[in-house]
Amino acid sequence: MNAGLPDKIVDRLKHPLVVAAAAQLGVKLAQEIYRLRAGEMTFEQFKEKLGRHVGGLTGTATGALAGAWMGSVVPGIGTLVGAFGGGLAGDLLGEYAARRGASSFEKTETDIQSSPENVESSLNGSEAEAGDVDGGDEPAPTD
Repeated sequence: MNAGLPDKIVDRLKHPLVVAAAAQLGVKLAQEIYRLRAGEMTFEQFKEKLGRHVGGLTGTATGALAGAWMGSVVPGIGTLVGAFGGGLAGDLLGEYAARRGASSFEKTETDIQSSPENVESSLNGSEAEAGDVDGGDEPAPTD
């Protein structure tokens, strides 16, 4: 049973590298869940770590394939060295991309939560320190 996927894709998913990568991700996920349940991290930290693990794994696989392809100019050792170097570089770039993506998502989420209605209600009864809240042209008085 292949869940409606083409046989070509199912065959590739059975590759030992794909199985090993899935097992590695499963172990890392289990470790992070344990830390979350033990109170060693917040849910936000858990989401960030999970994203970094998925990004690193994706980058490793992509980098290893690209490195092996580029290294295949020198058959055998070139392919091996290319795959190893590409995997390392891909892991670093994948984690970096996951961190950048998570931080930009958090900024967007913060911007959405900071709509004018929310800002106005949070400033209700307090004075703004850096300018006029109602959008007027006059700056706030300074002492």
